[in-house]
Amino acid sequence: MRADLESSLATPELVFLSGAARRPRTPRPQASLWGFVSALVVLFVLGYAVFLCATEPGKFLHGTIFAALLTAGLMFPIRQIARSESTFDFGSIALIGLAMRFVGAVQRFSDASDGAVYFQVGRNLAVSFRALQFQVDTGRPIPGTGTLRYASGLAQVLTSDNMFASYIIWIGLSFGGCLLMYRAFAQGIVGGDRHRYAALLFCWPSLAFWPSSLGKEGFMLLGIGVATFGASCVFTGRGGRGLALLVVGITLTTLVRPHVSIIIVASLVVAVLAGRAKEGRSRLRAGARVTMMVFLLFAGALLAGRAATFFNVDRLGTNNVASVLEDTEDQTTQGGAGFSAATVRSPLDYPRAVVTVLFRPFVTEARGLNDRLAALEGTVLMVLMVLSYRRLAALPTKQGRQPLVLYALSYVLAFVFAFSSIGNFGILARQRVQVLPLFMMLLCLPAVGQAVSKHHKAPRFSAERRRATPHHSPVAAE
Repeated sequence: MRADLESSLATPELVFLSGAARRPRTPRPQASLWGFVSALVVLFVLGYAVFLCATEPGKFLHGTIFAALLTAGLMFPIRQIARSESTFDFGSIALIGLAMRFVGAVQRFSDASDGAVYFQVGRNLAVSFRALQFQVDTGRPIPGTGTLRYASGLAQVLTSDNMFASYIIWIGLSFGGCLLMYRAFAQGIVGGDRHRYAALLFCWPSLAFWPSSLGKEGFMLLGIGVATFGASCVFTGRGGRGLALLVVGITLTTLVRPHVSIIIVASLVVAVLAGRAKEGRSRLRAGARVTMMVFLLFAGALLAGRAATFFNVDRLGTNNVASVLEDTEDQTTQGGAGFSAATVRSPLDYPRAVVTVLFRPFVTEARGLNDRLAALEGTVLMVLMVLSYRRLAALPTKQGRQPLVLYALSYVLAFVFAFSSIGNFGILARQRVQVLPLFMMLLCLPAVGQAVSKHHKAPRFSAERRRATPHHSPVAAE
């Protein structure tokens, strides 16, 4: 009787007024070790900032204010992603990564090297920018180093010529690229281990250290992140948004390193041609394939000319590419951190090149503190790859035919080929940050034999949730 009465009272109008028809809130993850660690790390960074501002306020006070503003601004996208993840504490992981980058900026500031040069040139350019004169001579070519000098000048206008505050802006660029990389992985790879990828992406030491100063690494991470997220959007049926993001991302990388843009375009070609037409959320229909191929052919032709100008050759033919690799090897094998480069000249050279570009120096090859830290990180990464053998074994299966997986794999292989001619451990450690986020995607694939739900859905972020109706929302349906 009571059940019949409740059923009769449950009219649509009463259900709507009572709020029962609204989408249920996504369950929040319980308190975790990540939350405890993030609290400790944030407290440490706050104390460190107070100490720096008390001892050297002229250097760090302005930058600390910028760090607080940046943190406040990043909390919106961090919370937006965290709301979609009910299985782990994404917000705490992201905060730990951001705090690590602030500490990395302090360490890079104490040994500025290239960052000091970019700052000095940027401060001179800022004088013209403040007078609204934007056609200036950077002293270096654009695309290339001149782009970073120009961007540094704009940063000095915003920071009133404060070097540490400029570093904070670059942290914002690189961290934004990582956020986009995570979103690309979450929506583009069916069954991927998002918890593992978030921990690696945000808390990996070199990804926190090298991009946290005025330099090319932070700028490139942003461009690669935008392009990868755009590729993920295209592969999951959001072609219009994806193409726009690809144009922006490829433009950003072209302004600094056109050859990396060629790697992105070549990887996209492989993903479009060889990716499965439909795998979970990865939908790439015939019309989208044709559109993408036209776009990629046009972009490739344009980038080939840009890259040829960048390397001072007539065109990017086979002989010229070999010449560029040889010149790079000759220029980088000098100095205390130099070694015999593992340049790829045939497929048989690839295993040695992969080990060199991704993992070296070995512990036995380390000569200074920086080399030893790089060797330790490379050893940990190699052990992690070995332990991920069941995940890497998924590459020949249908899981490996997902377009974003093919894109990441193709990018890693092309990056190894392009950067195998570098014969300097210090340079390799810095350049490696441009490939680590894509390589880590491969280490977070679903393992062979792991059950992946046929109806697996990537997390929906708040903007997508607002567009979903209550009757068609996958969250409501559950």
